[in-house]
Amino acid sequence: MKKTILLVMLFVASIGTFAQFKVHSNGKISVGITDTPMSEISVGGIGATSTANYFESEKTFLMNLKCIGDTATPTHSVTRTGLKISRTQNTEGSYTGINSNMEKSSASSLGVTTGVLGVAGNGKLNYGIRGELKGSKNGAAIIGIVGSNSVNVSSQYAGYFAGDVAVSNDLYAEGIYEESDGRFMMMQADLDSATARLENLTPLKWAWPSQVQGDDPRAYLRYSIPGQNLKQEFPLLVREADNTFHYADYIGLIPVLVQAIKELSNRIAILENSQPTEAMSQPLMTPIARNEETNNDDNMGASLKQNTPNPFNEKTTINYTLPANVSTANIYIFDMNGAMKRDITITAADNQVIVDTSSLSAGIYLYSLVINGREIDTKRMIVSH
Repeated sequence: MKKTILLVMLFVASIGTFAQFKVHSNGKISVGITDTPMSEISVGGIGATSTANYFESEKTFLMNLKCIGDTATPTHSVTRTGLKISRTQNTEGSYTGINSNMEKSSASSLGVTTGVLGVAGNGKLNYGIRGELKGSKNGAAIIGIVGSNSVNVSSQYAGYFAGDVAVSNDLYAEGIYEESDGRFMMMQADLDSATARLENLTPLKWAWPSQVQGDDPRAYLRYSIPGQNLKQEFPLLVREADNTFHYADYIGLIPVLVQAIKELSNRIAILENSQPTEAMSQPLMTPIARNEETNNDDNMGASLKQNTPNPFNEKTTINYTLPANVSTANIYIFDMNGAMKRDITITAADNQVIVDTSSLSAGIYLYSLVINGREIDTKRMIVSH
């Protein structure tokens, strides 16, 4: 008790001669207040029965602790501590070493609130904020929570964050793992036409303008795909911050690449198993005649596009153009033996047809545009199931 009174007297002397110091009948001590304190030591306010020492002030610094150390005999074996808080009783319950609440009562556009500010520097090793997790129980040395996100740490981590984490510069890690448990994946669906969609992406080499001013830009170059381009083909892999800046999930491209490899492997297998036949080199059968007159005025303006996607396993689109003076127009689909599989009547008003895989087994097919009984063009398409 004597040490406590001496400590308070020294504190009172430091805050000014006119500060009011009083020992009350309940044995509690107050400074700067006239009401009966509720804490053991109350400065600037009455405190609370659950608080041993209570300090309240409108000053810039509520308490300023400065650890000077022994400059005459510096040593690396001594750790100087400005504030040390420890628990001595091994009783059940929750314990908090430092509980800081700097939240404003309402939203404001001025000022910065900081719960804990740590600054370190000029040492051999420097830690602004250091957290350690000890023992065998689950938890995290440092935990960050955004808003009302719930936290249930199921293992031991150096850091655990409930909410998005932003890094403005490079991030180094020995490994990055994403949640990928098929038991909890809802709305599973196949990824179709990955190869064709990847062909529409444009990889670039680029650097931030602020990084290349006065320096060799080659030192800052990196590879990327513009978020706007990526969003057109794979919108689930792109996020926008404040509707202005694009962020891409490049790890999410890995399943797309896997699907594209499978599509290419399937295409190779089909090509390897397809044997050329005599029909492939022969003119197409009746009712189609070859258009040997490439400058025939009746067929000027007619064109046949490559189907997309190709290969396809459900449906594909064939675009075409027809001149105005067409009497009859058809798209015929043949297998590699020359057998006709589809006869599709077309008109200039449509400009495209959609072909599904019903009655078409996996393999290579030919499709021809025929106008007024003459073949205009023929292309190949691949069906993959």
